[in-house]
Amino acid sequence: MSKQRWFIDQKKQHVTSWRASVHIAETPSPAEPFSPVVNEPVTLFLPGGIRMCCHPSQLTVVFRALKHADT
Repeated sequence: MSKQRWFIDQKKQHVTSWRASVHIAETPSPAEPFSPVVNEPVTLFLPGGIRMCCHPSQLTVVFRALKHADT
């Protein structure tokens, strides 16, 4: 079975739609007290059923890595 070869325009569209599908898990309900000191992990749901947990302080690095993943 041969692997599908992507044309550059198809690859750009695939990456664009993949990035658009990344979303962050819901925040706690307003009934729960919010503490800015807490650094509890958040879950990112990536395309293909991939879940990735990281601390909020790592989000900048994670999103930077996702942005440059196609280069």
